[in-house]
Amino acid sequence: MIHNQALNTSIQEHDADSVDIKRFDYGRQRFNTYLLGFILLGAIIGSHVFGNATAYLTEKLNYNERITNQYNHWKIVYESIGKVYKRSYDEYFESLYNSYFKNQLRFLALAHTAWLMPFIVLCFWRAPIPIRYNRKKQLIYTWHWGKFYSATPDQLASADVQEDLYATSSLSGPLEISLFTKGRKKAKRFRLGAYTAYIGQNSDLKEWLNNYMNHREPSEYYRKQQNTFFEKCPRAPKKFPERKTEDMLDNL
Repeated sequence: MIHNQALNTSIQEHDADSVDIKRFDYGRQRFNTYLLGFILLGAIIGSHVFGNATAYLTEKLNYNERITNQYNHWKIVYESIGKVYKRSYDEYFESLYNSYFKNQLRFLALAHTAWLMPFIVLCFWRAPIPIRYNRKKQLIYTWHWGKFYSATPDQLASADVQEDLYATSSLSGPLEISLFTKGRKKAKRFRLGAYTAYIGQNSDLKEWLNNYMNHREPSEYYRKQQNTFFEKCPRAPKKFPERKTEDMLDNL
C-alpha cells in the first residue's frame, strides 16, 4: 500500500468506490492572486518609505486648509489695493477643489485600496468541482462550466494518446489528464494535484490512482483532506451535482 502523507492534500475519499482529486490550477491561481495583492501593497509602502508619497498625500488631504489660505490671501491682496474680492468662499472652494484636488484624491484613494481587491476576490473564489475517479464504473469525470467531461482509464492509457492525455509536466508540476465532453472530439486538459506541489507529487499521484482504479489501493487513508494555505477559502468548494451526474453516467 502507498500511504503518502503528502497526498492528503490532493486526494479525498468520496465513497467506497470513488475519490475526488483537486484541480492544481485553483491553488496556483490563488497563489498568484495573493502575490499580486502583496506586490501592490509593497509598492504602496515603498512609495511612502523611499519616495515622496507621504508628503504628496498629506498635501492633498489638507485641501481644506490650503484652499482657505489661498482664498484669504486673495482677499487681502484685493483689499490692499482698495478693491473688493467678489468671489464667495463656496464658489472659490468648488472651483479650486474640482481643478486641483478632486481627481488627485480619487487616484490616491484607488492607489491605496487597490491592493485589497485581490484579497476580496479570494474570499469569494470557491474551489472548482474536483476530478472524480470512480473505480466501480471505471470512469474518470467532472463538471466544468456546466459541461460533463469524462474518460475511461483505458482511454488515458492508450498507447497512441498516452503522451498527450496522461502526462507529468515536470518534477514538481501537476498530473495532467484530458477528458472529453459530448459532441466534441477535442479533449480538455485538467491539471491535478495540490498547489504547492512537492517534488514527485505528480508521479506519486499517478501511481496511487492507477493502483486505486485496479482495486490495489484503499481510500480510507484519505477520508479527511488537508488544504494548503493558498486553497483556504471562507466559502465552501463547489460540489458535484449528484443527480445530474448519475443521469449522465447512466446515459454513457
